Amino acid sequence: MILPEDTSKCPSCKRSQNHAAELTALFLCTLVIALTFWFQLSTPQKKTTDSHTPERHPPERLSSSTFPASAAPREVAAKTPLPRPITSALKQRPEPVNQYITTDRTPRITSKPSAPKLSATRYQNTRFLQAQGDYPFYVAEKKWDNRKQSYNFYRVGMQGSERVIRHDVRRYFISENQSDYPEPEGGCGPTALLNLYIWYSKFGLIHESVKHSDPYTYKQLKFKQIDQIINRIQGNSRSRADGTNLVEQVVAIDELGRKASNDKTRIHFEYKQPPLNRHDFLNLTRNYRAGILTVRPKDPMTGRLMNYHAVLVIRGDTSGKITIANWGKFSHGRIVNRQGKQWFVPDDATQYEMQVERLTTLIPFTPTT
Repeated sequence: MILPEDTSKCPSCKRSQNHAAELTALFLCTLVIALTFWFQLSTPQKKTTDSHTPERHPPERLSSSTFPASAAPREVAAKTPLPRPITSALKQRPEPVNQYITTDRTPRITSKPSAPKLSATRYQNTRFLQAQGDYPFYVAEKKWDNRKQSYNFYRVGMQGSERVIRHDVRRYFISENQSDYPEPEGGCGPTALLNLYIWYSKFGLIHESVKHSDPYTYKQLKFKQIDQIINRIQGNSRSRADGTNLVEQVVAIDELGRKASNDKTRIHFEYKQPPLNRHDFLNLTRNYRAGILTVRPKDPMTGRLMNYHAVLVIRGDTSGKITIANWGKFSHGRIVNRQGKQWFVPDDATQYEMQVERLTTLIPFTPTT
């Protein structure tokens, strides 16, 4: 269809052309709303903070020594939430700080307090250790020390009652000569113990179920038994140890008495240094008592003192005379003071004078529990 020249609008779309302004305004509003909605969706919104959520503090800086080299300390600290504060009214007991202190990855272990140890002192400057206390009897005990590979010796106090004998049988002591036994150069100690032990067994202090019928063989066997005890303490033979000492002699005679009496007889011992008096020798002349006198014989040719020597003291009397068993004989004599020293001077001028060093008193007793 051909439109007239004076016509400005198409007749078929006249209605829509009359509402053009309204449609344009509606389109613009719709566009503004769409752009606003799109802008809100594309922009990230900030999260609101909950008033009940506890505030988180920045993590503390951790030392690198706390973690292995392959770990990342800062990352671990950032991801690990801190614990909530304890709001309970009851406070926990704080742990001791030094319980967790470590040095070179080895925990420091606090040892428990040990029980107080009894103080012990050396008994008269000997190897015997003696604890504090007051007892009527003291016996010798030994204990092996693995660190030193040797024995420690103790003087242990005990209660008990002395063994009693009703008759004087000291005239039946024997005196053996150390030259008749093995290693005679250091045999004075075992020989003195042998003289004493045979007297003990003869008069009922100890009982042996088996005795050899031959006295010589019996003495040799008993000497060997004494020697074995001493060698076990010394760790070698007497000749290599330069003889015996009072510690070994006291331990040996006590061990022999215990074994032959099933622990019913023990031997109390005590030392006394010079000056000695008459009462000291009278004191050992009762019941089953005896003494070992440590001396140094004087060479009659040169006048020099020989090595230390042990003799068995059998008795002492009120006149001051004493009797000893020595070198297969009995010597009677007195204690004489000379230039600050004490000497045993025998009545027989052919026998040796001896300088006195120490008296060991031996007293058998029955221990009580």
